[in-house]
Amino acid sequence: MAPNHYHEAVLGRLRETVTPARAKKAFESMSIGRWVTVAVLLGLLALAAWVGYGMWSLVDIDMPAWAWVALALGVGLSLLVGFGLMALLFYSSRMGYDEPARALDERETAD
Repeated sequence: MAPNHYHEAVLGRLRETVTPARAKKAFESMSIGRWVTVAVLLGLLALAAWVGYGMWSLVDIDMPAWAWVALALGVGLSLLVGFGLMALLFYSSRMGYDEPARALDERETAD
């Protein structure tokens, strides 16, 4: 497998940019408001997980094996389509297909 020089360059820049000293400085510079926002969002996430688990455990339904297979296939195919579309999005962005349109020169319109 050929080495991927793009990824090596990105990782090299990340190693230079993200250092423990910089991370410590970033956390120290966070204001109280940001910490409160993070705490509130984590609390909402915990509440949503708790409510979701509570609702899930209230329902007592026996599903046949074919229904579990259909559910697994549906989830798997949905994830596959989502991952595939995201891969196409990143591919088209990196290959330049998402560049803005440009005006034609006079030389190009004469052809």
